[in-house]
Amino acid sequence: MVIRIAGVVVFTAGLALPWIGHERLRRMFDWWAAHGANAMRAIGAVVLVGGLVLSYALLPALRSG
Repeated sequence: MVIRIAGVVVFTAGLALPWIGHERLRRMFDWWAAHGANAMRAIGAVVLVGGLVLSYALLPALRSG
């Protein structure tokens, strides 16, 4: 179920990108970058944890021992 949700999020983001436009995307990136290194590290940590959760969901053999 986690993989499907992640797939839907990525797919929706890919479809929405042309409607966002380059200028708005640039403003969003500048807003994110303006919050400093600690905010970037925190967001990176959240993304890392999300990747670890996906890896855990994809590798059931590791859970079974």
